[in-house]
Amino acid sequence: MKLTLLHHGEKKIQCIKVLREYAGIGLKEAKDVSESTPVELGSKLSNARKEAFYKALCAAGCDVSLAAENHTVRLSLTTSEATMVLVRRLHDTGLYGRTPTNTAEEILRQATKDACAKLGLFG
Repeated sequence: MKLTLLHHGEKKIQCIKVLREYAGIGLKEAKDVSESTPVELGSKLSNARKEAFYKALCAAGCDVSLAAENHTVRLSLTTSEATMVLVRRLHDTGLYGRTPTNTAEEILRQATKDACAKLGLFG
């Protein structure tokens, strides 16, 4: 797996704290890492530790990506990508054209979980 810090987000101090904790680096080095994005993190960490690092960075408000086997899971989809995923899922379930919004949101949520599971991310 490849963990990449794309941007420190609005809570730079929280990002630095997480970097110090998980990467085992000093304050100045963590600050420099947070300001030199994008940067790959934790190349020597186990996959389980990278997932924990990823979750901690997300909780700190950072923009991060986690890649497995040359596949990248992005935290957000463009509107057109999300629409295409939803339409495909609705077609697959036979609900296209007659689905209430809350059901459509649940289908999109499940499609995202399915994609993560297929890539072997997060259980």
